[in-house]
Amino acid sequence: YLDPHPDLNTPQDNTSGALGWMGNAHLLGRPGAVPQLVELDDGPALEPERLILLGASPTRSRAAEREVIDTLGIKVIAEADVAADPQNAAAEALALIGNAPYALHFDSDCIDFADLPICENTDRNVGLSHQTAFQALTCAAAGPGLQAITITQITPNHGAADGSTISTFTHGLATALINATAD
Repeated sequence: YLDPHPDLNTPQDNTSGALGWMGNAHLLGRPGAVPQLVELDDGPALEPERLILLGASPTRSRAAEREVIDTLGIKVIAEADVAADPQNAAAEALALIGNAPYALHFDSDCIDFADLPICENTDRNVGLSHQTAFQALTCAAAGPGLQAITITQITPNHGAADGSTISTFTHGLATALINATAD
């Protein structure tokens, strides 16, 4: 889950109504999650030991989310570790997965808005450079069990009017995915 936010909120924790901040809470069947969403496809759909938070930021999560991480023993590879060595951090996540099937979530909010203004979250001088984020994505997408990738929070209107921001993003994304499958 390559995202600075763990998305472990429930409607009880966060009254914004933004379900995008609550995806993992519903997949895990957290108390306070919307029962109809938890029970889709005979859920909960995810066991805590199968969730790996790659690039999670302790300052961009809520106290309730951090408590869930600790209580459930969810594995975290910190944003600082991804920033320092994106390939090694993603390789660590893949080692935790082994050969098991997995889905990869890539949230553009992991990219520092000051570096590439493409994400929904407009916080500046936080997160990863787009090059670092795509390096981590390349490695994380190279596992033998990859089944699906979700790419979220892209907001082209935040970028340059000439389309160069979205072009940089899509080129980086395509290159990362091509390189991940090059073997």
